[in-house]
Amino acid sequence: MENKKQELINGRLGVDPKLSYTKMSLPVCELSVGVTDDENKTVWKKVVVFGVMAELCHVHLKKGHEVFVRGQNKTREYTNKDGEQKMVNEITASFVAAAVGH
Repeated sequence: MENKKQELINGRLGVDPKLSYTKMSLPVCELSVGVTDDENKTVWKKVVVFGVMAELCHVHLKKGHEVFVRGQNKTREYTNKDGEQKMVNEITASFVAAAVGH
């Protein structure tokens, strides 16, 4: 099951970006971005960045930095190590920018 929707978010990083590599040596960076909803509560968005942009995010972004993200909102299913089916919502970024001053 995959649901795609364009999304634009503005928020702050809750943790330092995590960089890893796929089996094909493609850089992948995970961001956790806190955004404020209509009820003034923080909602955490998982953002995945690929390629050179992933490496740049890892080098230049840190916890607390304000970021702007544009990408596809996706819901995907996977099987964890215990054999359980799980679903995760994430944004696959096509654009990431830090706010001025970061």
